[in-house]
Amino acid sequence: MLSSFLVSLDESDFDEQILPYASALARSADIALHLAHVHVPYPPTQVMTTQYGWEGVDMWQYDEQDREKEWSYLDETAKRVSEELGKPVTPALLVGEVAAAVEEYVKTHGIGLVVVGAHRHRGLLGLGPEAVEDALVHHTDLPVLIVPAEAGFPTEDGIQRILVPLDISERAQTILQPAVELAQATGAELILLHVMPTMSAVGIPVGHLPGRADIAETYLEGIAEGLRERSIVVHRRVVEQTSPVKAILDVIREERVDLIALTTDGHTGLRRALLGSVSESVLKESHKPVLLERSMA
Repeated sequence: MLSSFLVSLDESDFDEQILPYASALARSADIALHLAHVHVPYPPTQVMTTQYGWEGVDMWQYDEQDREKEWSYLDETAKRVSEELGKPVTPALLVGEVAAAVEEYVKTHGIGLVVVGAHRHRGLLGLGPEAVEDALVHHTDLPVLIVPAEAGFPTEDGIQRILVPLDISERAQTILQPAVELAQATGAELILLHVMPTMSAVGIPVGHLPGRADIAETYLEGIAEGLRERSIVVHRRVVEQTSPVKAILDVIREERVDLIALTTDGHTGLRRALLGSVSESVLKESHKPVLLERSMA
């Protein structure tokens, strides 16, 4: 059961974009909220490569000043959000490499979800510095909810419909547990989707395979039966479309989906740029929050 979630802050404009969504989620689902910022210490080798080395500044003192400023920002933000919510918000200043520090805190405190903003900057071919959401998705096994700036929290009834695209594989089912926990916390329905592509990834038409739709329906119904036993309302969709991304975007519009949950393969860098990323395309084109968990298979 999802009882708490963590929002990763970085003292940027993205914080103010994501905090309203996070606050609304905490309020509507009545789950505890943690706010965290990761302080990355200056490596000792940086002393001689910055102005502080030859100015005679103690690098450790400078690092401590940075840490105090970060804590002040975090503490003030937590107090402001707590006042708006009318319940406690836990601030946490973490130290170390971002992905490792967040993962340790989340697992130590039994937190079920990490929420981050969607940073737009990317390096050439995905080879530039990693954004926070990339580091968390690619280097941990945490469920990460990425919220784009354009995504507003559903104001009337909260999160009502979560779309879960699945192919017929055990890997794809990695996302089911965090999606189920979020559905239970918010009272949302799940829509299980299987896409039968009519075109291959390189644009070659895929011939019709007899019985393919029946296999997909049976597969989804087997998963749906187990979820209904947990008192979750589940719907099934099997569609043919030229690509998985187009199919997902079509269903988002047709079903008025509030959030998409996907398993990601964890590709990075050049391979990610060449193969493309369904999750990244859906996030960019749907303007909806996307819940991701990396498959460990």
